[in-house]
Amino acid sequence: MGSDRRTFLLQMGAACGAVGISAALAGCSTVRYVPATEENKRLAVKKADLLDEKAVMVKGAHSKVPVYLKKTTEGDYLALLMLCSHKQCQVKPSGNFFVCPCHGSEFSPTGKVLKPPAAQDLRSYKVTEDSDHLYVHLN
Repeated sequence: MGSDRRTFLLQMGAACGAVGISAALAGCSTVRYVPATEENKRLAVKKADLLDEKAVMVKGAHSKVPVYLKKTTEGDYLALLMLCSHKQCQVKPSGNFFVCPCHGSEFSPTGKVLKPPAAQDLRSYKVTEDSDHLYVHLN
């Protein structure tokens, strides 16, 4: 009886773990990285590289942390540095918001602090465009 109970508990634990892992993975969103070139304190991204995606990550050759680049419902672009204002850890997309894996700070899709310990919003950058490129101004 003890052996059967132990087997049952181990099987249930494994099943619950699998459900938890698949639920966690379902909540994770992946954002595709696209190439960017750095020029004159800005990141240049080819519009053709965005395909039909509404959000991508871009990173210049000298950047340690990526920039989240998203087309808004108004047709403008939002650019957020994926660096937590609390302890400078790289923030990750998680569903419809951003999470700092170091201390659990959470940020809205526009970079506003939702959950401390971070006290400041994610840094945002101005985005301009021409017919072929988007430019994320890093100053």
